[in-house]
Amino acid sequence: MTTNTVLRPPCSPAPGTVPPPAWLEDLFDHLPAACFPGTHDDLVAALVRQHAPSHLLWHLSVLPRTRRFESTDELLAHLGQSPAPVATVSVPT
Repeated sequence: MTTNTVLRPPCSPAPGTVPPPAWLEDLFDHLPAACFPGTHDDLVAALVRQHAPSHLLWHLSVLPRTRRFESTDELLAHLGQSPAPVATVSVPT
């Protein structure tokens, strides 16, 4: 039996940041590390091989077909997500 390494975004957002959408964790549960670098078609093929839910294919439909994504960070940036905190909250003192 073989195992696939999966790349996961941080599960717990930093204080004062917006949590990632629920589908994002599901996406990285189904995308093996071996699919990077990869194009839209490579990523979709990996999801199909992993029997991923169809809503994940829908989320990837916004990706350009010819761009090659080198990492999960690059994919997240293009999907409008950031692997790092993107917002801060001012705390009155």
